[in-house]
Amino acid sequence: MRFREIVILLGAVVLMSFVACSPIDTKTMQTVLDKVSHTQEAELPTLLYGYSKSSPAAQKVLLAMLQPLRAPSKDQNMSVEAVQRSGRFTMIVARVPWRRGSQPGGLQPIIICGETGHEQVVGYVLPFDDIANDFAGADMGSIMELSHWWIQNYARRN
Repeated sequence: MRFREIVILLGAVVLMSFVACSPIDTKTMQTVLDKVSHTQEAELPTLLYGYSKSSPAAQKVLLAMLQPLRAPSKDQNMSVEAVQRSGRFTMIVARVPWRRGSQPGGLQPIIICGETGHEQVVGYVLPFDDIANDFAGADMGSIMELSHWWIQNYARRN
C-alpha cells in the first residue's frame, strides 16, 4: 500500500470508531430506564446509589423515591428524551407516560452513575437527600452542572 492509501484507511478507521463509540449510548440509557420501571421489587435496592450503606429508614425513603417511576403495567415504558453527561454522572431526561404520584406523565430527570450495566440512580434534579453527603467537590460540581442543564432546557417545558 502506498502512504496516501494508508492515511486514508487510518482516517476511515478513526472515523468509524468515533461513530461506533458515540459519547452517550442511548440504548444503554434505555436499558437503565427499563430496569427502573420493570425490575422485580427485590432488585430495586441494587438500582439505588448508597442504598446498602443507608439506615433502614433512609432505605425506605430511597425506595419510595423510585416508586413513581415504576410502570403500572408491563406494556408501558419510559423513553429517552435526551441525555447529558458531566464528570462521572449522566442525566437521562425520561418521558414518563404514566402519572407520577400527584404529577401527570411528562419529563423526568434521572441522574445516574456507574459503569455500563451497573448504573445506579443518584437522584432526580439533585442527589436524594439521604445520599447527598456522599458528593462533594468535583462530583457536586458535575451534579450541579446537570441540574442547571435540566432547568435551562426542560424544567420550564415540563
